[in-house]
Amino acid sequence: MNILQAKSLISNKNSLFYIWLIILLYGVISSFFIQFVVLPYIFPSFHAGDGLLKGGDWISFQKLAVDLSQRIRTEGWAAWELRPGGQAPAGIAAAIYVLTVPKPWTLIPLNAALHATAAIILLLIILQCIDNHRIALLCTLPFVFFPSAMAWYTQIHKDGYFILGALFFIYGWVVFLGIMPEKAGWRGALKGILLMYAGIFFVWIVRPYGVQMIQGIDLILTAYISIVFMVYFVKRKISFKKMIILLFLCWTMLIAITPFTRGGIDYEEPVVSIDWANSKWVPDYIENKIYSLSLVREGFRKRYPEAGSNIDIDRSYHSIGDVVRYIPRALEIVLLAPFPKDW
Repeated sequence: MNILQAKSLISNKNSLFYIWLIILLYGVISSFFIQFVVLPYIFPSFHAGDGLLKGGDWISFQKLAVDLSQRIRTEGWAAWELRPGGQAPAGIAAAIYVLTVPKPWTLIPLNAALHATAAIILLLIILQCIDNHRIALLCTLPFVFFPSAMAWYTQIHKDGYFILGALFFIYGWVVFLGIMPEKAGWRGALKGILLMYAGIFFVWIVRPYGVQMIQGIDLILTAYISIVFMVYFVKRKISFKKMIILLFLCWTMLIAITPFTRGGIDYEEPVVSIDWANSKWVPDYIENKIYSLSLVREGFRKRYPEAGSNIDIDRSYHSIGDVVRYIPRALEIVLLAPFPKDW
């Protein structure tokens, strides 16, 4: 399958739109059902009011959004901020509340659209791996219908933005690498870079520190891809000119992410410090990035010890060595969690 053709389930672009629309309607209908039927009438003991589930961050997001929307109505739009209390979902919700009513149900179309778009991007990524369109769609369905996904499209949450951003970024890389064959056109390069930027933007909105993580991953990918490009040149699969341009675009993209990595620590306001042992073998730039992420983790560990999303709160990083030694455990969590004790 030609990655630049962006073909849909059969061979026409309208099919992608119809799939997106079906997923959107599913998200809208299920969200209204959860907020207006399931929580108030079937499981009222779990209902925190306004269609929100007890015990989640969305409750504080709702309060922040309502308070900010009232300020905007009183003081004007100059009072609006993207991250009131450091929480972008509240800032976005506040803007919508000013234009509608301060109730979570007004956010349902936006959240459903984020979920549906993420599903389409995932489908396009899968279609680069397999040619069978029906199987590709089936591979996407667990993401669409998995019950825990309802946390980000029936409530007020960051994950809809973050997941869409991560998938945009991955798809951007897939499209970019599609120009590697010598006969491939260059439109894919620009398209891939724009998709990566779209992903970075969505991640930055809700979790600026997440962009630091993406840049770290991008550094590893760029270094690996640079070697691949040079091998392709040696084997005469691409020209010297194309290799140089590809290398330039990859490394420029890596550097261009930097402005989006700023503000992550201030945003999270960890108000903590770490006794950090500087290494002698890692460049300061990389060391500072790892230290910043360790500081964010320390902030979550100390400020929110009861948060359900915390894992291994007894672990603290004090050097790059600590981070490296934790990688096997991190992979275990990524690939195998949630563990039975959390079910």
